[in-house]
Amino acid sequence: MTLGEALKLYRLKNNLLQKQMAYLLGISKEYYCKIENDKIIPGRKLIQKITKLTGIKLNFRIVVKR
Repeated sequence: MTLGEALKLYRLKNNLLQKQMAYLLGISKEYYCKIENDKIIPGRKLIQKITKLTGIKLNFRIVVKR
């Protein structure tokens, strides 16, 4: 599951709008939408906020293309 998928699942389970999630994270709705749609990967500080707010556990895999 991607970060965006996990965020969307959390948001829907908690009956929150994207606008509300963005507010809780201190970012714009547009930026939040990009994260939820896996268009961008947020920085370390925002990832920390996300995990603290949602309890989502993240595992990072590094993929090396040759």
